[in-house]
Amino acid sequence: MKRLLPLAAALLLLRPGFPAQSLADHARQEGERRKEVDRRGVAAKTFRNADIRPGTSGSAAAIPPTRAAPASAAPEKGRTLRSFRAAISSLERSIRQEEEKLGAARRRLELEVRRERLPSRRASPNTQSDRLRETIRELDRKILRLRAERRAVYEEGLRAGWQPGELDGHAILR
Repeated sequence: MKRLLPLAAALLLLRPGFPAQSLADHARQEGERRKEVDRRGVAAKTFRNADIRPGTSGSAAAIPPTRAAPASAAPEKGRTLRSFRAAISSLERSIRQEEEKLGAARRRLELEVRRERLPSRRASPNTQSDRLRETIRELDRKILRLRAERRAVYEEGLRAGWQPGELDGHAILR
């Protein structure tokens, strides 16, 4: 009997006329559904911990009805999810490149400091290590500026109504 159960389940799933949907078909249908929802202006429901009344089990009955989001919560014209993702990706790529440069400059500085400690080297007022230290300070400042810029774009995307997963690239792009 236990051996027949998986066989029966497989036969039910593979019978003719059973609608099989590929992932691509599902993604296409989901994209169409999202476009239709955007076209109609339906607000997405967002639940926070504060929305759930204390002492409830978290059932749907405990969640208050949502109000329609104001028109300003819709993404603004010209700033699509793709544009936010592109800006964030570009900034993340720049941050990685500058961090790599910073690591290389720190390694070069370490080697230069070792060479300056050798007795045969005379200390000069404008040494290579001083220039490397200034380069490292500049790279640190640039990385901080890029991170602040990335954070600003991310927060602007949140204010425009996009979800964190969408901005991070963990969602289907519209």
